[in-house]
Amino acid sequence: MITYIILSALYRLACGALILAINWLLVVDKSTFSSLAILTALTFLPAILVPFIYKDSRIPADRLSAYALFFASLLSFALYFSLSEFYILIFNTILWFFFFIMESSWEAWFASLAKKYDENSIKKFSSLSMSANQASLMLGPLLAAFLFKENTRPIILLCAILFALCVFVSFFISMKSSFEEEKKEEGQSVEKFKFSGLELSLFLIWPTLAAFNFMLPVQVVSQKGSLSDAALFDAFMGLAMILSSFIISQAFLNKIFLRYKLNVLVLILAIFIWNFDGLVFKIVAVFILGLFFNASRIQTRSILAKRYSPLAVSKLVSFANSSSFFIIILALYISYDKLYLSYILPFIFASFISLLVFKKS
Repeated sequence: MITYIILSALYRLACGALILAINWLLVVDKSTFSSLAILTALTFLPAILVPFIYKDSRIPADRLSAYALFFASLLSFALYFSLSEFYILIFNTILWFFFFIMESSWEAWFASLAKKYDENSIKKFSSLSMSANQASLMLGPLLAAFLFKENTRPIILLCAILFALCVFVSFFISMKSSFEEEKKEEGQSVEKFKFSGLELSLFLIWPTLAAFNFMLPVQVVSQKGSLSDAALFDAFMGLAMILSSFIISQAFLNKIFLRYKLNVLVLILAIFIWNFDGLVFKIVAVFILGLFFNASRIQTRSILAKRYSPLAVSKLVSFANSSSFFIIILALYISYDKLYLSYILPFIFASFISLLVFKKS
């Protein structure tokens, strides 16, 4: 289990750095942000295909993760050697197909490993894994920006090497598991979804992240900022998400924190805070976004885990991720050339998630 946690953390460390590097390539020295809007839209296009991959998959989760990491490494190397805008758009789109596969395969791999442990150990490993992953997503962009400054090519190469290292280790530690047998047993009875506000909130999770990933470099470049500034905002977003995990685990703080009226009010306040001059105000706004967005996400996954079987949850999440592509396309079409809308969207999406999740739960 510890090896799994280290591998998943290294994978997300590389992901965080790579996403920032690619986004920065498409906004620096550009007069418009249309290329980044196209990139962000194409990023989520592969999510539509992933549910079909999992429908009849017979590959164990650990081996599937290794295969996806292998292709992620190859595509990252291809990006390093082909930095024209056209190839960036093509390779990044294919790369995200394997990222979306790993969104599910890492979770399935954890579930298969968890069968060896008691309930308390599983909770400990789950908490440790989530914290390590979020910390890695936060540290990746920071390390990349401060080590390599504005030169993004070494970042892409280093990420490709890191993916390759994960491939090497994951192939050698892959083990026989009962995941496929469990999948066959559960496949006989999948609950029907009610599609209440809670289920519908899943459709806005990826649009919130997509809007944030688009907004960040656009806002920083438009205000003459540097790659380090973008990495700093990204880091505080991640730090807030880690803090929200701690808050929700505390019963007293949980009751105060999980109130949808408070969440929405503070998120709207964060929109106004962003408009004040100064780096500190923007950091506070991003921190608020990460805090309440992740709280909603944790609450959603927690309730769904109680309401449905693991297979039903995975199918619902996969369907929501693929359907959210159309929301992302619409959002980008509306906001790609409007600076005042690009920074508002992630806060608005996060507010709607809070309304959908907490009002009923």
